[in-house]
This record gives sequence, C-alpha cells and structure tokens, in this order.
Amino acid sequence: MSSQQLKKTRIELQDRKAQLSIADTGKELLEDRIGALLEAYSKQVVQLYHTRQKLSLLGMEARRSLALTKAMDRKNLALAAMAATNTLRINVQSENVMGIIVPSLELLDDDREKSVFVTSELVDKTIDLFRQQLEVLIDLASQEMAVTELGREIRKTRHRFNALEKILIPELNEEIEQILLSLEEKERDELSKLRIFMSSRQK
Repeated sequence: MSSQQLKKTRIELQDRKAQLSIADTGKELLEDRIGALLEAYSKQVVQLYHTRQKLSLLGMEARRSLALTKAMDRKNLALAAMAATNTLRINVQSENVMGIIVPSLELLDDDREKSVFVTSELVDKTIDLFRQQLEVLIDLASQEMAVTELGREIRKTRHRFNALEKILIPELNEEIEQILLSLEEKERDELSKLRIFMSSRQK
C-alpha cells in the first residue's frame, strides 16, 4: 500500500471525526431547542386554556345580559342593532415566538361604529360584553395559531434530532471504526514488510 493511499485514508478519518464533532454539537443544540420549544408550547397551551375559560364565561354573561335587555329594553336594543355595522377592523401583525413568526390579531376601535343616539345602560352593557367576547375570541385565534406553529416546529426539530441521533451519528461512528481497523491492518502490513526487509538485509 502506497503512502499516498495511507495519507488519503487518514484524511478521510480526520474528515469523519470533524463531521462527527459537528453532528454531536448539532444534536446538543437541537436538544436544547426542543426543551425551549416545549417550555414555550406549554406556556402557550396554559394561556390558551385560560383564554377559552374566559371566553366561555364572557359568553354566558353576554347571553344573560342580552336576554335581560330583550325583556327590559327591546326598543333601544333594536335601534342599536340597526345602527350596528357588519365591518370589523382587525390589525394583523407578526410576533416572534422562539424564532417562529406567528400572526397576532387585534380588534381595532372604530369611532364610526359608536351610536349617535342615547341608549340605555342595559343596552350599553350588552354591547360591551359582546365586544369583550369578540376581543377574547380574536386573542384565542392568535394563541391557537401560535400553538399550532410551535407544535409544527417541535415535530420538525425532533425529526432533525432523530436523524442525527439514529442515522448520521451511528453511520459516522461506524465509518470511523472501519477506517481505524483498516489503518491498523495497513500498519501491521507495513510493519511486517519492514521486518522482512530488515531481515533480508541482515542476511
């Protein structure tokens, strides 16, 4: 075996070791990212649960207020309903959660939707409760999108982690072991040839 072939094999060994070092570092970074993503995901899920609870309570309160207003002040309620518009102004922005861009929705106030006539306290309370319910519903939509995106990123990151841990790193370790065995065999052959040469020179 020529020294050039031996050198080439040692270069391959160094190359595989460098790749293994990078893969090990990448695996650690992905593991840390998975932990951070899971923590952020858990917080978002808890927040989502509380928002759903809040929406449910507001919904019940708004329906009770509407029923009471229908019974006590149907005329002003009807006037307020006719004055209402079907247009909602929603501000759509983006929010960075663990490096993931998720949409953030916000219901904007619109002075055009405010009544130009005097309504009763019951009607105003009912309108306000449904307005609050709508704001919470929009918050809920933003939070659900964040949870969905975080879940998708966790799955992608886990897939990359598993590819490193179960495929690439074992393959690199196996290649390194094979190269080491090949080098040892070549060294034994070279040593054996050297001994034979030295023995023939002594004769």
